[in-house]
Order: sequence, then structure tokens, then C-alpha cells
Amino acid sequence: MCFLTSRQYSLLKTLLEVEKPLSMTALSGKVKLTARQVDYNLQGVQYWLKDYGVIVRITPGVGVSLDCSAEQRLDLADKLASEKDVRLVLSVDERCQMLALLLLTSEGSMILANMKYLAGVTRTTALKDLDAIDAWFTQWNVKLERRPNLGYWLDITEDKRRQMIQALLWGESPFGDPLTLINYKEGLRFVVQIDVQLMPLVKETQAILQQWNVRKQYITVAFAEAQLGGRFTDEAVLQLGVVLAIQAQRVHQGKYAVVEAERLTWLQNNPLWPVALKIAQRLAFSPYEKWPDDEVATIVMHLLSAGRNERWPGDLDMDAMLEDSIREMINYLARVYQSNKLLEDRVLFDGVVNLLVPAYYRSHFNIWYPSSSSDISIIEQYAGDIQIANDLADIFYTHTNVRLSTENVAGLAMLIRAAVLREQTGRQQQLLVICPSGMATAQLLVARLKVYFPGMGTYKVISMRDLTPQLAGTARFIITTVPLPSTAVGKTPVLQVHPLLMPEDITAITKMLD
Repeated sequence: MCFLTSRQYSLLKTLLEVEKPLSMTALSGKVKLTARQVDYNLQGVQYWLKDYGVIVRITPGVGVSLDCSAEQRLDLADKLASEKDVRLVLSVDERCQMLALLLLTSEGSMILANMKYLAGVTRTTALKDLDAIDAWFTQWNVKLERRPNLGYWLDITEDKRRQMIQALLWGESPFGDPLTLINYKEGLRFVVQIDVQLMPLVKETQAILQQWNVRKQYITVAFAEAQLGGRFTDEAVLQLGVVLAIQAQRVHQGKYAVVEAERLTWLQNNPLWPVALKIAQRLAFSPYEKWPDDEVATIVMHLLSAGRNERWPGDLDMDAMLEDSIREMINYLARVYQSNKLLEDRVLFDGVVNLLVPAYYRSHFNIWYPSSSSDISIIEQYAGDIQIANDLADIFYTHTNVRLSTENVAGLAMLIRAAVLREQTGRQQQLLVICPSGMATAQLLVARLKVYFPGMGTYKVISMRDLTPQLAGTARFIITTVPLPSTAVGKTPVLQVHPLLMPEDITAITKMLD
């Protein structure tokens, strides 16, 4: 008996469900794979079907279909649903992600025999998978210990355990594409599309993921925004939803994070503490579940570390040290560019605050945060701005002892470029601009639009979450750096552009204006 991988299983199951040929694009969309991945995995499907006299037919310009009778189609569908007729295998990356997740969420040790059974592999293969997982754990300074007669056990703090779970869910591990998709509509979705009864490891993984109601926590994040009087970036909302979902489930299981006493005292005196208390009450599984102060403090740390589009009223997240450092940075910019206008550029100042204050707290609290979807390569042609941004990073380090990441420096460079471009034109445009990664990318894009397309009216930068068909209907067209759902834009023309506004983007916008 030959084997099907999870991807091959998904492809075959999809082709059995349709009677007409599917285009490569449509098939790729249904199984969440690239056209190249589909083409490669169809070879394995064809090999598996050989024993049943069925052919995978790929017709250029028409699509992909199964060359078989209706009876054969029904028989194959029954075989796919049967454990005794189908033997599935997971890829190395899929196994490593799932086994790592089991180790991170296990209440105790895991024995090798159980891991072999769950993954359906030999002892040698299971040990190789564990070696790969251990190498990743080592990067986090986490030790995977083997206890004789007891199995494998992680020497890890609760805080780091949660952060590593997040990294797995976001796909920031060495194990290939993530097994989960995180979005506003579905929350957290398991993308391995096979029947769970056919693979015990898949069943166990699905059971773990179902404990985390990420979609529900987006409402909690909206509650936090209302309490704080400001807005997080779209990416930060997704990340906070995952953080709060995992935290709620772990606390309910009696697994608590620990915050050092001095930091706990500081956080209890922070203006965000009352907001975090209310959030903890909303996260509790019952009115009688009281959260420890350490867990409330954890919420405060994540709120301070999350990216935001707007300054919070009353500068709840600012202190004298941060404000002094940012003002010195703006003064430095004014000297370098010999322009006092930069001292009065409120958009620049707010952009720097919204970029650097969360970055400071992430470093200060040692909080893991997923990489931004923004393309930092867009500022490569601005070598001078990068150098100045690095100078600003040095000023920030002098005040805060926090080294900014390459991504943060790129964000500073974009803010600098946007401020310089604003000085070149005072004319405004009329269109909606959507940049989910935050203010830095949005400012750069808007500033460039103003240079190339003066006299179009007024720009409005909005969040993806705020986009509705009614709001879209008020715009001549929409400029976005990410794909938008058709249900949110109605009939309003949409143009997806590179944040740097490439020549082909300028040409496309020009055609839309004609």
C-alpha cells in the first residue's frame, strides 16, 4: 500500500467533490497551496490512484480533473474516509510542528512510544524529529530533557512556554509553513485538511487548537481599545487575540506566569492596571475565577507592547525618559535636514511615538512579537535615511538602553522619508488608504501619493477593521498594501500597491484617474 501526504489527501478529496475540471488557480485556493505545490503533489496523487485505474487529467486552459466513472468516484471517496484503506503520512515539518505543540502544552512528560504512535512513524524517525525540535528549543534557551522511563520533559517557564506556542502558531519556527491561519473572520484555523480520525497526531493537535477561542478575544481587544481611547494596528489586534486566548486557557488550567516583585509593583501603579483588571474579569471562565496579580500584570505588559495607530489620550504609555529620548531624536532630525518645520511636524512626532514606545516595552519586558508583514526592503533606495535612522536608534539606546530591531530602524526611515516628502507638497488627495502594519508604512505611502498625484482631494488612512461598504462608497477609489475582501469594498475600485509606490503602481493609478 502506498501512502498519501496530508497535502495529497486534500487535493484528492477536493477533486473527488467536483465533477467539472478545476482551474489550477481555483484548486490552489481550495487547498491553500501555491500552483507549484499543487503541481508537485498531484504527482503523488496520480501514483496513489494508479492501482485503481484512475488518471489525473491536466488540460491546459481547462483545468484539473479525475478521469473516472461515477462509481469509481464514489468508491474512492469511501476509501478516503476509511482508516483501513488509506494510510496517511505527514511531512517532516508538519510532524515537528505538531509534536512541538504537544510538548509545549503537555502537563507532564511525553514518552517516545506515544509520539511514535501519534505520528505513525518508526522509532528512528521519531528521534530525528525530536532532534530537530530540540534544536529549535535550544534557540529559545529551553532544554528538552529525557528522563529514563518517564519520557521527554521541558524545562521552561510559563511565560516562555506561551511565547513559543505563539511563535509556532504564527509560523515563526524552522518548520516550514504554519499549520494555522490567523485572521479576523475565523480567528485561529487549522489548515491541515484531512479527516482527524485518519491520523492520531492531527486529532490531538486539533483538540489543542480548539481550546483557544481567538475570535472571541478580538472583542476583548476592542473593549481594551475603548477603555484606552486609542487604536491598535490590525496586526497587533490579531496578535493580542492569540495572546489573550492562550492566557485565558492556561490560567483556567492553573498554569500561572510569574512576574518579579519590583516589576509587579511598577505595573500595579501603571495607569493601565485598572483596564487590565477589567480585561482579566472578561477572560475568566466564570465570575468566581480570580486571576493572580501576576497574570493581570502580564496583560498590562502586552497592552504596552502592542503596536498602535493612535496616541493614547493622556500619554498613558509615556514617561519622562521616553519623551526626552524622542524629542532629542526630532531635534537631531531638524538639525540634519536644517528644517525647523520638522520640530512642528506633529504627524512625525506621533509616528515615532507609536513606533518606538511599543518597541521599548517589548524589549524591556522581553515579550515576543511576530514579525510585521510590511516589507522593510522598500526603503533600500533611501540609504541616507537609513543612516539617519540608525543615528536615531543610537540616541534611543543612550536614553533607554534598548537596541532597536532592523524592522524598527526601517520604520524610522519610512517616517523620516514621509516627513521630508510632506515638506515638498502641501496638496492633499482624496482616497482611502489602508496599511495594516501601522502608521510608518501608511505615512510613507500617503506622502508619496501626494507627490505624484496632487490635487485629488483629501486622504483618509483607515484600519482594515473600519472598512465597510458604506465607508468605501464615499471614496473615489481605495489604495491598499494588502488584499481586501470584496464584501467590504462594494463597487468601489481597489488598487493594491507596493508601500513604496512603484512605477507600475503610478501607471495603474494614472489609468484609474483617466
